[in-house]
Amino acid sequence: MHKTYSTHLENLKGRRYDEVLQESVLSDSFHSQELPEVVTYALESMKEIDPSYSYKLFASFRSTQILVAERLEKNGVDVDCRYIGPHNCETHISLYGGLELLAILKKYDGKPSEQVNMMAGQIIEILNDAKAYDMVDYSDQFKIRVRTRKPTSDVNIIPAIWVDTPLFQKTGLEINRSVCHYNFGKKTRRVYLPFLNMARLNSRDRKLGGSPKSLIRLLLSLIMDSEESINLTYDEIVGVIYNMSTKELAVPQNQHLSLLPNVSLQLKQLINDNDFREKLVSPSKREYVFGKRSKSDELTKLKTEVDILIEDLNSALKELNKSLTSPFDY
Repeated sequence: MHKTYSTHLENLKGRRYDEVLQESVLSDSFHSQELPEVVTYALESMKEIDPSYSYKLFASFRSTQILVAERLEKNGVDVDCRYIGPHNCETHISLYGGLELLAILKKYDGKPSEQVNMMAGQIIEILNDAKAYDMVDYSDQFKIRVRTRKPTSDVNIIPAIWVDTPLFQKTGLEINRSVCHYNFGKKTRRVYLPFLNMARLNSRDRKLGGSPKSLIRLLLSLIMDSEESINLTYDEIVGVIYNMSTKELAVPQNQHLSLLPNVSLQLKQLINDNDFREKLVSPSKREYVFGKRSKSDELTKLKTEVDILIEDLNSALKELNKSLTSPFDY
């Protein structure tokens, strides 16, 4: 085996640590099944975290959301607040990590980028004045990173504006509404449909028995636990898995390990085929996942992690007279 997975398992338990219970929240199978560490790591990483922890996180952060919205309103700035990201799709790998809040400017005069930048400064001032957070950081000039207390959680606030698509104007359905946010550090902007992206991921996951989200959680875990930094975003990982064919993802719920070679092949094609990589689109079909951004090196690093995991799983399972295609009722 190429790796010792005891460290990976400790990292996993750390991500699942409940400060109130003072213990890691893991599946029953984690404790009841005697499996090789690499098998336990892979299967546990694929498991959905109890949704109650997302509810607790949403509830605990609501006071911050209200504080920001009310203080901005007093300053004459009207915002809509919407949550996006892994917690909305049950793909988060930490009990209290990965929550993202869009602070969407409803009206603006002049250049929207300048208005968003001013709003970001006001949000930072509001949060710092509250003196209730262990960290308020806007060093990347993109996301305002906030570390809350009780529970300790890292939350991103993303200043943005609405962009009304023709379909939204016709239907009035927010799922068809775009948002635009700015990275002032890189001097870039992004216009996309986060609500349609989330809805389509949820729909595809239901149709395929949970395999897309299981693979997303596992890839996010591998990225988090890699000794080498892998610069791939959550949305990019979603794009990689979402665009795999139904045939490549359709297996029973107890055979998700068998999909790992298909993931490796998907990554291989993304690395070697520039046209395929550049034209890969988000679930909404309105945005390129990678476009012209050079991510081949990062995808190569992720593929290496996946291939090592496959080899280590094969070695461990062979000793149990099993294989990747064997069913595991974990």
